[in-house]
Amino acid sequence: MNRPKGARKKRIRFYFSRFYSRHNTIDSLPLMIEKLMTTRSFPIVLSLLLAGCGESPEDSFFSKNLNQHPISGENHLGKSADQFFANSLLDSDGKKVSSKVLESKTVGLYFSAHWCPPCRTFTPKLVKFRNDNLKDFEVVFISSDNSAKDQLAYMKKTGMKWYTLEHDSSLAISLASKFEIHGIPALVILSPRGKTITKNGQRDVSSNANGALKAWVKKSS
Repeated sequence: MNRPKGARKKRIRFYFSRFYSRHNTIDSLPLMIEKLMTTRSFPIVLSLLLAGCGESPEDSFFSKNLNQHPISGENHLGKSADQFFANSLLDSDGKKVSSKVLESKTVGLYFSAHWCPPCRTFTPKLVKFRNDNLKDFEVVFISSDNSAKDQLAYMKKTGMKWYTLEHDSSLAISLASKFEIHGIPALVILSPRGKTITKNGQRDVSSNANGALKAWVKKSS
């Protein structure tokens, strides 16, 4: 198992706390687990407890789970991507940058971390895809790394020249919740107007790198 204990515990606490907040339970732990078994969150917690993050990107439980629960194409940001991320973007050196770098571009929200083997497999593919389509596509990295230092080190090591959010920021956490990110890597694709095009960007880049962007643009029109 390659997942650090701290990161695994943090993710498990997230799903337990989310269950608690939704059901407002004050039951004993056994009854809480019994209730949790009837919700969609239970397989996620069980997978984290037993397997961690060790399968290939295409075969992982998380990828399959995301594919089974696509979200609608409504505007989830409520505004254009560059407006939504105003005063929030950092470059790969951790310095503030203007969100105008996202203006008129299709944007990929990339949920990832260096400790995750499937992420380390997929990241080079996304780096190449982004660099090949830089005129019309940009990435915002939302890190699940253990620290801000690890986050920036991961970006430097893998050649991520795109943008990111402050480590463990409220915005990063709210985006993971908004798009129901149950595991990583995950790539959510947004139109320039902030419309959700797909949550399956990872699959699209892996299987159709040459045609993915064109297909996304067509869906957003």
